[in-house]
Amino acid sequence: MVENSYDYYTVNNDWTGSRDVRDACEAVEFHADSSLRIWCNEQNTDYDYHWHTALEIIMPVENHYDVLLGETAYHLYPGDILFIMPGETHKLSAPPARQKIHLFV
Repeated sequence: MVENSYDYYTVNNDWTGSRDVRDACEAVEFHADSSLRIWCNEQNTDYDYHWHTALEIIMPVENHYDVLLGETAYHLYPGDILFIMPGETHKLSAPPARQKIHLFV
């Protein structure tokens, strides 16, 4: 068995659980010398309406995820991919059970 050399948990272990959101604008922090952040979310947390200057790519890998992008609702299943452009107001709703979702910003 070949072990995956990219460990999402190690890469994202600096997240403190808090978000910097002011006037619905979320400040996205990147690792040093990078403009890409890969986040493997295992929390069943909802994120109220917000926007940011970074591109966000949502790809559920287990269960489902609901996204309200402007006035359009998306119910994403594993294998679906949704691109949220910078500046677009959106809301994320997690299912009640814990799941994994990859957020690429």
